[in-house]
Amino acid sequence: MDARTDMLAQAALSPPAISAFGQQPAESGLPPNGMGRAFLALPFDAIRFQYAGAVMAGLVPRSILASAKFERALDALERLTLGALARQR
Repeated sequence: MDARTDMLAQAALSPPAISAFGQQPAESGLPPNGMGRAFLALPFDAIRFQYAGAVMAGLVPRSILASAKFERALDALERLTLGALARQR
């Protein structure tokens, strides 16, 4: 057996190094409950993404003050909705 086939055989027998989220578990940087918090924050991230899209499309004015006001309001809604599970900023 050459080195390449030996390496392929080892890779086939070893457990997958990448989780379903595309990151290695040790490199995710999240505590065990961090994945749950990230999942709960998805709707708020989607709203932020939609706002950015609306700004790029010209539907919302490109303004630092308007963006800050939007972010404060969304952050308050996130804290109200998720309580202790909300992200700490």
